[in-house]
Amino acid sequence: MSEEKARDTSRRSRVFWWVERLGHVPLADLDADEISDLLDAYKSGAAQKYRRGSEYVQGLPLSNGSVNRLRSALGGLLKWAKRRRLTPKGWNNPLMDTEHPLRTV
Repeated sequence: MSEEKARDTSRRSRVFWWVERLGHVPLADLDADEISDLLDAYKSGAAQKYRRGSEYVQGLPLSNGSVNRLRSALGGLLKWAKRRRLTPKGWNNPLMDTEHPLRTV
């Protein structure tokens, strides 16, 4: 997967985030509830953002876009695994049963 071109330059770190939390779970046992719980836990965390000069502001809420990029990284990983036939026969992507974060206007 590292050889594929991606517009998201942080995809690697997002994929590693998922591997740390789900690396022990076989694809056949992966379910939408577990993915949704992890996304909810991620969203309830705090962000660190760079502002003005070298000042970092911590404790800001994560945006829906950040959560969606994390979700998309998992989606890309699961699609890659399916294309490479690393998934069990008849396997359905559990990410399709999770909701996208609402977009902020």
